[in-house]
Amino acid sequence: MKAHRTTFRQRARSISAILIILGILLAGCVGANTTPVYRIGLVAPFEGRYRELGYDMIYAARLALRESLTAGTMDGYRVELVAYDDSGDPQQATRQARALVADPAVLIAIGHARAETTHSALPVYLESGLPLIVFESEAVNSTVVSGVFILDATPEEKSDVLGAYLEAHGTAATSIYRVETATDVTTTAALAQASGASLYVGDSSWGTHQFHELTRDLPTERWFLTGAAWPQDLPNGPEFRERLLASNQYVPEPGPLAALTYDAVRLALVAIARAHDAGSLTRTQVREALGATDFNGLTGPVTFDASGFRRDAPLYLYRWTEEEIPLLVEQLR
Repeated sequence: MKAHRTTFRQRARSISAILIILGILLAGCVGANTTPVYRIGLVAPFEGRYRELGYDMIYAARLALRESLTAGTMDGYRVELVAYDDSGDPQQATRQARALVADPAVLIAIGHARAETTHSALPVYLESGLPLIVFESEAVNSTVVSGVFILDATPEEKSDVLGAYLEAHGTAATSIYRVETATDVTTTAALAQASGASLYVGDSSWGTHQFHELTRDLPTERWFLTGAAWPQDLPNGPEFRERLLASNQYVPEPGPLAALTYDAVRLALVAIARAHDAGSLTRTQVREALGATDFNGLTGPVTFDASGFRRDAPLYLYRWTEEEIPLLVEQLR
């Protein structure tokens, strides 16, 4: 089955994302017009070199919304998912963010898969007041940003946790090449190759298959620290993986952003429900409801501090082997 999914993905990448997005938009047109309709926006790369991240996100988001509909948790309103492709490009990310915030029915956004694209689009969301859920703390550079909710530890926390782990295991700092800021995956791969270090420790962009292929011939270890775990490494992840694969015949093997996206959509649904119960919905009400959310998700408990960062965000240390999925070394927090 896995080989079948991979073959399809290689043959149909150029059309699958378009069909997915059109299907979502058309599905949103069906139903009674008398029922209030609220929208969750998703911006991710469905084309280009980072499309594997976008595929993680779109299928997991659709599953979360579908399960919520099946459970009958929407009382007196409907929620739709609207998706935009930024192709992993910072300029395109900004343009798509503008298109998203222009829709008054969109009450919350999730995106953009990459720290670089999220950072580029961030001013658009801040100006519009549309609350945004992001996956990479590097996208906001630890800045206190009202209305942005980060499902990740701060860069400082990551550095401290990783440093303590490496020191406890007797790894000399001089033997390590570390990426301090997120950038294009080909750039980080080239820098890693040129460094000559005996151990490479990168950020979560190193979890892409593209990075794996670009650095496969390196003679040294390739490790990376991330807040995004592969489903098989979560307590209830294997069962989630099976549900996700069964949700659509074209779902690829889920990667690191699948579980986080699933939780992000469920968080958004909880915030919308709470704001709806309080009265007429606005983006401000949804933002306030999201900030006060106490949620136990697939990736663990989720609450946010005053700066919008996830409290005690989990961190995972992975390393690449010859396999197509990285090996979990240890959950550090």
